[in-house]
Amino acid sequence: MNRLIPLCLLSLCLCLSACRRQEVGADHYTQGMDAMKAHNDDVAFQQLQLATAENQGLFQAHFALGRLCAANPEQLSLAVWHLRQAAKSPDTTVAQTAKSLLAETEKKFLLQLQEHWGKETGQDAELRNQLLLEQNRKLNDWIARLNSENYTLRQMLLN
Repeated sequence: MNRLIPLCLLSLCLCLSACRRQEVGADHYTQGMDAMKAHNDDVAFQQLQLATAENQGLFQAHFALGRLCAANPEQLSLAVWHLRQAAKSPDTTVAQTAKSLLAETEKKFLLQLQEHWGKETGQDAELRNQLLLEQNRKLNDWIARLNSENYTLRQMLLN
């Protein structure tokens, strides 16, 4: 009986400490969300990054980071990555919201890439024009050869 009481107290203490233990990264997530509410995006970004680094399964932190990064055109690739992580959430509301924001962000990112890589220098445009002219000449030669063959075949059929 004397041994049972300390054992019960010890197991009760362990149980209570396990119940009060927060999810890893939750403190950083809370601080990040508070910073977002205060419109302090730099602090929010840092805290949410720490939260996701400590716990990859903190889908709400990924979603918040995705929203934060999607607002900055320079961080669209990071936004896409975090929103993809948030879309894996077991919480269907978070996952569906992340997927819809992900679709919009991917479109923005694709447009940004197309604009970036679509810009040509003067030499690029000249080279492209030369290639198109050469290709056009080859196609015209091929059409002329087909017309000639077609004419020859018609003449054979008529004879």
